[in-house]
Amino acid sequence: MNELDETKDGRRVITMNIGKSGHGIRNNILELKYLPDYYEPDLIVVMAGANDVLFRLSRKDSWLDRRVLVKTLGLL
Repeated sequence: MNELDETKDGRRVITMNIGKSGHGIRNNILELKYLPDYYEPDLIVVMAGANDVLFRLSRKDSWLDRRVLVKTLGLL
């Protein structure tokens, strides 16, 4: 990760991975609410994994949303 430590013009960059096993989108939302005040980041990148999507689709109340999600993902 050395090439991520500074920009091309020499400015220092701090790269962090705050992902935790078992955390889902709800945890990401809480982290996005509180961590920026502590770390004062210029950029935040969030990746929601397949487990989050599969959990959402497993809920009975999400059956109506499945068709929309599949269309959005270009699977139909």
